[in-house]
Amino acid sequence: MASIGSPIPNFDIATVTGPMLLGHLFNYALLGCVAIQVYVYALAFPHDRIIVKALVYSVFFIDLLQTGFATHYAWSVLAAGWGDPMALLSTPWTLATLAPLTATVAFLVQIFYLWRIWVISGGQKRMIPIIVVLGLVATGSCIAGWYAGIVLPNGGSGPLAQLPNPGSGPLAQSNFKRALKTLELHPVVTTWLAGAVAVDVIITVTLVVLLALRRNEGMLDTKRIVHRAIRMAIETGAVTSVAVVVELALILNVSTTTWYFMVGFLITKIYSNSLLASLNSRSPVFSGNTTTNTGSSSSGNRSNVFSTSPPDPADVELRNIPLGAFEAKPTNLRGSAFEPEP
Repeated sequence: MASIGSPIPNFDIATVTGPMLLGHLFNYALLGCVAIQVYVYALAFPHDRIIVKALVYSVFFIDLLQTGFATHYAWSVLAAGWGDPMALLSTPWTLATLAPLTATVAFLVQIFYLWRIWVISGGQKRMIPIIVVLGLVATGSCIAGWYAGIVLPNGGSGPLAQLPNPGSGPLAQSNFKRALKTLELHPVVTTWLAGAVAVDVIITVTLVVLLALRRNEGMLDTKRIVHRAIRMAIETGAVTSVAVVVELALILNVSTTTWYFMVGFLITKIYSNSLLASLNSRSPVFSGNTTTNTGSSSSGNRSNVFSTSPPDPADVELRNIPLGAFEAKPTNLRGSAFEPEP
């Protein structure tokens, strides 16, 4: 291992390791947010359909896996590789898992929202082309993410290779070859992230339009409920779209440092939080008039920790509206596509 004093001419090591360190720290913080949301979901909606619960726990498992792999990479570069410039050129297999895992979580969440569009539209045939096209784009984006992960360990680049002329001497030729490989990957990465952005934006717009049409049909209470659903759709869609756009811009700008690493570590958690925020928005715990009840009933069953006193009818309906199926009559909005069939 090179000594701590081994310099790389014209290069500030903090511009590489600093963004990486921040990315890992924020990654842990967002994992905590996801864990809390999963806990809330498990308590508030124990009777959701099996497929929905499987989606939630699968996404959470992938988040845990991604965090473990990211931690291994952080240890390789920031601990075991401390003082060794060549560690920045390495591409351990755990780093190569970042793109596939991120693409998988994004795909699962996007398919969930496409199914939600189908449910809210009432199964209208005119929505089929939109859903099919978006599904194909999401699938292609996911495949591109997996391709980037497969190619990366077979001659890809570490953080240092993204920088223009990062060093000189023995490292120069190696850096140049790796930088060329990075440029070859740019079309793949661009396809992956651009596809994800396109799907996120169109999904958000479609949900807002469908919900806005419902708002114009119902009574005052219905309008209030749907208004909250529209706000949630915009907020969750905007967060994922902005995150991916920022990541795409940083990756395409090859003259940048490693800020793309910081954002890249967070995308899986941002998608997961978006999914769970939509699911948990049905719970009245988010209405601001909740009381906590952690006691047990005489039969031994645990009471709902999110009971309200008194419950707001609009909040009760909201448990079904954002994610549930709209009935034939606009004013009858009970019934959730996420509740188990009798």
